[in-house]
Amino acid sequence: MSLDALTDEQQEPDLTMDIDDRSRKKSKTEAAKLRSSNSGSSIPKRQEHIQYQQQQQQQELQHATATLEIDEDRLQDTVGAICIDSQGRVAAGVSSGGIAMKFPGRVSEAALFGAGCWAQNATEDTDGFACSLTGAGEQITKTLLARTCVETCLSHDDISEAAHQVLDRFMKSPLLRVYPDKHAG
Repeated sequence: MSLDALTDEQQEPDLTMDIDDRSRKKSKTEAAKLRSSNSGSSIPKRQEHIQYQQQQQQQELQHATATLEIDEDRLQDTVGAICIDSQGRVAAGVSSGGIAMKFPGRVSEAALFGAGCWAQNATEDTDGFACSLTGAGEQITKTLLARTCVETCLSHDDISEAAHQVLDRFMKSPLLRVYPDKHAG
């Protein structure tokens, strides 16, 4: 069946459960205008449907953020974990606190391996080691702090001294000169 044969409701799934009826009717009217304005163009119906869905999602996001009440006692932040399995393999993971109070389009250190977390298994020459961090994501990302931490710790006999050295280098990094305060741990 072609997209032309689908009914309006099938082409325009209702993605606005929490938006009042006036907004829903307005959205359908705008989608109909978009269809009619593109009726003679070469834009495929599928692209038109994707555009409609993107508009709906944007409206929902705007509605949700406009009515968002932030309970500061319930704000969540970074969660990190490292593990070692029964065969000695290591892994690390990190998750950001979500999208509350984040800039749209921002990619945090949690999404960048080497920045917010790093793990490497043992080899013939080195032990296995894993690290997961929290702090100011932009600062952690610029310095690839998790990877730096693991590499430094593997090259020292005293892990405590190595960790102090990593944090000292982080605080003095020329990449972070623009930041009056630095946060990582």
